Amino acid sequence: MGKVNLISNTWDYIARVEIREGHYQNPEQNALVFSGSVRRGQSFLSGNDVQQCYRRSNDPSSATSPLGSWNCNTKIGSGVENWSLR
Repeated sequence: MGKVNLISNTWDYIARVEIREGHYQNPEQNALVFSGSVRRGQSFLSGNDVQQCYRRSNDPSSATSPLGSWNCNTKIGSGVENWSLR
């Protein structure tokens, strides 16, 4: 079964990140699995064969900054695919 692993390796700190996982095409319909701040090096491994989506604050240093657009990834088949939180 496939999984994706979201890795924070672009910013030292992001004040606000939301991560959702599920089978719906619209990320808003999927389960919220994380909401909070993220530091460089943190990673988030998805469940099996689900879509993993994230969005972050437009200003990485501000928790009150509006959230940007959703970014999504799915790994079909076996193994783990790494991708970056940007």
